[in-house]
Amino acid sequence: MRVLATIIALCLAAQAVAQPIALPTAFTYQGQLTSSGVPASGLHDLRFRLYDSTSSATQLGPTICLDNVNVTDGRFSAALDFGAQFAGTQLRFLEIEVRRDTILACNNLAGFTVLAPRQQITAAPRATSALAATTADSATVATALVRPDGTGSAVVNVTNTGNVGIATAAPGARLHVADGDIIAGVLNREWMIHTRSSFGGDFLQITDADNGTFQFQRGLIVHENGSVGIGAVPDGTRKLFVNGQIGMVPTFRVKSIHGAAFMPDIAGRDTGTGGFGYYDVLGVRGYGIGNGVFVAPVELPDGCQVQRIDLTYADTRPTDFTLTFGRTSTTTGVVSTITSVSSSGQAAGIRVAGVDLVGFGIGNGSNVYWLSANLQSFGSELHQIVAVRITYTVTSPVP
Repeated sequence: MRVLATIIALCLAAQAVAQPIALPTAFTYQGQLTSSGVPASGLHDLRFRLYDSTSSATQLGPTICLDNVNVTDGRFSAALDFGAQFAGTQLRFLEIEVRRDTILACNNLAGFTVLAPRQQITAAPRATSALAATTADSATVATALVRPDGTGSAVVNVTNTGNVGIATAAPGARLHVADGDIIAGVLNREWMIHTRSSFGGDFLQITDADNGTFQFQRGLIVHENGSVGIGAVPDGTRKLFVNGQIGMVPTFRVKSIHGAAFMPDIAGRDTGTGGFGYYDVLGVRGYGIGNGVFVAPVELPDGCQVQRIDLTYADTRPTDFTLTFGRTSTTTGVVSTITSVSSSGQAAGIRVAGVDLVGFGIGNGSNVYWLSANLQSFGSELHQIVAVRITYTVTSPVP
């Protein structure tokens, strides 16, 4: 008996639905049998196997055997399920065996005839991969990625212009992440981009397992030759180009002024008219019967904050002397006293006296700064300045 089969149609047994639930993989096969050119009728046993080519010996999925299938005027219908064999784009071919119904069980292979050629499975079963399609007309990528629990709106949205939005239905750029962080990791390294988050602005954070965390604020530009610009495009000639002030955590520094830097406030003074100084590596010792005032200039970084002034001195004279820190305006000539510190008692040894300031700011653009002291000395009496130390803080990389 010659038996032929013609595929009429393949259709899905399930529709794609909007939520990502498990779908059945079964589909309905409808065919037509003829025997010696005449449509077959009655009960038949059918066996089905799935392959990846017309002649391959590699079978995909199980063998399906259907006993007592009713064939009417040559037509029959069979429900087949080979599992998830249609997710990709590879070709699939169906091999069919048939025999007229006998009392033999389906697993008895006697009397089966293999139909040739194998029948190609067309596109219909592959539609099971459209898990998120709402209908055949409106299925779009815009609703393809939803929340795992099926609640709320879509997590990922795609516009017709190709913009991709994460947590936003209206992406305004090729990739638009709404109010959140982007984190990517490679081995033990982590790259993180914070956007309008609680960290106070946009920045790129790199976390290195060996060297800690580094952050690059918005406005950092790297030139192709390796030059870095902050707040401006680097010109390519300097390794670091900064538009604006450079700030840092306040750093304490000290300015030391040797006693020998003090000079009499009137040149040419002598013992008869009012004092002069003895100068050596220990500083300056004043001498004179009159007003022996000595002055030293002070040069500090512009914008620094003076925190403290310490006077290192010797004093064997009954009268104490006072060290004054002041300034002179370069526009008006007005002289102002900022603070002062005095010696105390009588002692030949070296002593220290100091005074604290609550961050007095230095402005070199409109002022010059100085120290002055009255160092009157008579005979063996001594008023001596060894050094003055000025402690200040800076918030920019200046001396």
